[in-house]
Amino acid sequence: MKVERTNKQLPKPTLLPISDNLFSAEKDCMELRKAMKGLGTNERKIINIIGTRTNQQRQLIKKTYPKVCPDRDLLKDFRSELSGNIRNLVVNFLY
Repeated sequence: MKVERTNKQLPKPTLLPISDNLFSAEKDCMELRKAMKGLGTNERKIINIIGTRTNQQRQLIKKTYPKVCPDRDLLKDFRSELSGNIRNLVVNFLY
């Protein structure tokens, strides 16, 4: 069965990219590392960063993380620092 499109507009995305002059993958990487460093994990900070970036921006953060934090892997850090549904959500956002 073929579905025909009407002249209706396509739905607008709910998450818009942060403008280039405000988005910095390097800054986000440093903030994420700071949120996971030391005792305890600042889950709110992680969610605020990962949850407000587009997939393209999240992929850039994942690629930039080892450059900003040598010998570190963002996915491994998340898996080690987070647990349960929050870990699943954050890790899956990076695929």
